[in-house]
Amino acid sequence: QKPRAGDVWLVRCGFNSAAGDEVSPVPGQQVSVRFNRASRRPEDERLARVRVVPNPYIVSSALDSGPSDKNVLFTGLPERCTIRIYTLSGVQVNVLEHGPGVPESTFSSADSGGGARRYDLRNRFGQLLASGTYYFHVQSQGTGKEQIGKFSIIN
Repeated sequence: QKPRAGDVWLVRCGFNSAAGDEVSPVPGQQVSVRFNRASRRPEDERLARVRVVPNPYIVSSALDSGPSDKNVLFTGLPERCTIRIYTLSGVQVNVLEHGPGVPESTFSSADSGGGARRYDLRNRFGQLLASGTYYFHVQSQGTGKEQIGKFSIIN
């Protein structure tokens, strides 16, 4: 019989000590598991994994090559997408494209082929962004699906 909506399952997980005895890492701990409908398109799952690293960006990062070259990385991106960056008040700061042929884009099998996009923390006029919190909006060019997130800069 197939599970139906609202069915409750009891899952027991056993943990063993080095001696082979059953132990509980946290006595009385309860775990909740939620199952969502599966997708046959990896890109549907990928957008939820979009992140900015480092976040927050504090003065400098390992991605910087000098004091005037400040960078963050958008990770977990779909293969082709548009990234829009906004201030908290909704003013558009910059629009970035990600995909094959974009020099700032990199791809890896660890990201299911979607890859990452380097961002130089500059607005569309070439000025470095001020300290603050910014929103990003990622839209997949393949499916049209969208993801919104935020990142902070402390200069």
